[in-house]
Amino acid sequence: MILIAVRFYGLYPLLDHVLDLVRGDAPLLIELKNMGKAGPLEHALLQKLRNYSGPYAVQSFNPKTLLWFRANAPHITRGQISGSLENMGVSGYRKFFIKNLATNPFTRPHFVSYEAVCLPNRKTSRLMNKSVPVLGWTVTSLAQYQQIKRYCDNIIFEGFDPFMAFF
Repeated sequence: MILIAVRFYGLYPLLDHVLDLVRGDAPLLIELKNMGKAGPLEHALLQKLRNYSGPYAVQSFNPKTLLWFRANAPHITRGQISGSLENMGVSGYRKFFIKNLATNPFTRPHFVSYEAVCLPNRKTSRLMNKSVPVLGWTVTSLAQYQQIKRYCDNIIFEGFDPFMAFF
């Protein structure tokens, strides 16, 4: 499966436009950038996706978002995003819990997206041993891809053509 972040000339299109453009022809990985209270944003996304027939998953740094989807839409594949959390403005204790995936027993993510520069680590190795998929984010070069590819199940690329790795 190939996941593509949609960005046109530095601008992000509206989700409605992406859904109309993709029409279910490719899987979507939708990141919710909400570090506050869960509810309104998640509900709005769920409403937009109700009639979408293609495959998709949601992911977020915010464990509250994952809990919301677990309670309100357990059929939706959900992922916990984590990593160093440097320069993200996350408080100390919250950073500790997210970085160490300490909320996973409650949120029960179907996969984890972990910052590529933090791979490998014991947390993600344990997840892979338990058959929980690990995605590496964001890989920006062929060298970085070569370095981490064995430590994750899939990769989120940005700024280079990952297919060049195979030629």
